[in-house]
Amino acid sequence: NIPPHHQTCRLLRAKLQSALLQNVAQSRVHLSKRLVAVEHCPDKRVRIVFEDGFVDEVDLVVAADGIRSVRQPSSFG
Repeated sequence: NIPPHHQTCRLLRAKLQSALLQNVAQSRVHLSKRLVAVEHCPDKRVRIVFEDGFVDEVDLVVAADGIRSVRQPSSFG
């Protein structure tokens, strides 16, 4: 379990993208896509669904939605 004070943070977009691209295969990084669902799987992975129909199961989700976005935390709990 992740402590609540570590569940969110703020970071410059360029720094986040650089860190991701240095440590994750570029094919696994999706930019400018709308995430519509996050589901916790029994095996502790996470199922993610994007608006364009792309679906995947992953170990970690890093979502960077921007400072001006409208957030609805209950949608992804």
